Amino acid sequence: MAYEQHMRGDGGAIKFGDVFEMSGEMAEQPISPRDAAAMRSAETLAFGKTIKGGPASIMIQAAAKNVQAGLVGPDDAFSSNQTLVEGNPWHESQPSHDQMESAISVEGMGSGATGVTMGEALEAAAAAVGDKPVDQSDVAAIQAAEMIATGINGGLGSGLGAEAQVASTINEQLMYDEDKTKLSDVIEGATNMFTDDKPVTKQDAELVKAAELRGHFDGASGASTLRHRAVKQSTTPGGVAEAVEAAARINEPDK
Repeated sequence: MAYEQHMRGDGGAIKFGDVFEMSGEMAEQPISPRDAAAMRSAETLAFGKTIKGGPASIMIQAAAKNVQAGLVGPDDAFSSNQTLVEGNPWHESQPSHDQMESAISVEGMGSGATGVTMGEALEAAAAAVGDKPVDQSDVAAIQAAEMIATGINGGLGSGLGAEAQVASTINEQLMYDEDKTKLSDVIEGATNMFTDDKPVTKQDAELVKAAELRGHFDGASGASTLRHRAVKQSTTPGGVAEAVEAAARINEPDK
């Protein structure tokens, strides 16, 4: 098998075609860490965990081998920055919020009767920009999302919001991005953490966006968040706020 030969060091970069039965341009693309992370997110969404010996596990090993051999960079994604779903390209020249909506739709999130949940939206962000170091704007967006989904203020000592706050505080003390905690480390398993998850509404999306722009979230109403001056001019492309906004558009297309 080509994959086994590559793992023994008998070939060049391990490509998608070495691991999966496929053909065409995608089959010739080397597997990168970002590709492996996106597959792990999709597998966790489908099965509640990463399957031992499953596609995500194999891709993680393949990506590590490719990086070790210097054939891909640790932050590379395969050609044209596409996602794992063929036909769902992620191009810098296209509006990222439109691409996020497309990615969520293609991945099958929200296929149930209730629509795309807050946890699913956060996992979509983890798949899109999971290698981004956690900063205070991410913390605020995650805390707002968690409060909306569960009714619990996650910044008070437990939950994803608290974990994100710790990560951001530590990241501020570190010089190199490679040493910092990434978004995927915090929100990749959001659906498992949000036991009382709920479908995203456009009102939810507005609150999460406001929190991310201001780098601050405080309380269930979000009133204090709205009073803080924005510290960013725009939300992170493919980040938490954009993922939540895309989910809301899918759930409430007529509003």
